[in-house]
Amino acid sequence: MITDALGDLEKCVDTAGTQLDSLALKITDVEKNLDENDMEGLETGMMELLESVTEVKNEYQNLRKDLQEVQQLQKEMTCSLRYQLRTMTQTFHVLKKKIEANNLPITSLPLPSSSSCPKQVPLADGGNMAAKMLNRHKN
Repeated sequence: MITDALGDLEKCVDTAGTQLDSLALKITDVEKNLDENDMEGLETGMMELLESVTEVKNEYQNLRKDLQEVQQLQKEMTCSLRYQLRTMTQTFHVLKKKIEANNLPITSLPLPSSSSCPKQVPLADGGNMAAKMLNRHKN
C-alpha cells in the first residue's frame, strides 16, 4: 500500500517535471516570436502562463515534500516493526527455554497441601498431551 502510494507520487513528480520543461520551452518560443505590436495582447497570456508555471512549481515542491514525508514514515515503520519482531522473537525464545527447563511430567508434581482442594484426578493421557505440544513447537 505504501509502495503503491510512493509509486504514484513518483509518477506525479515526474509528470510535474515534464510539464515544467514543456512550459519553459513554450516561454522561450513565445519570447522568440514576440512582435512589438503584439506585445500588449501577449502580455496577458504571458502573465497567465507565468502563473501556471508558478502553480506547477508549487505543486511539484509540495509533492516532493509529501514524498519525503512518506519515505520517512516508511523508514520509521520498518524500524518499529523490526524492533517489535526482534522483541517478540527474544520473548518467545525465553519462554520456550523456561518451558523446556520446567518440562517435568505432570504426574510427578507434588500434591497440593491444602485440605480444601478436592482429590487429584489423574490425567487421561498420563500427561503426554503437554509433552506432545512442546515437541510440536520445538520442530
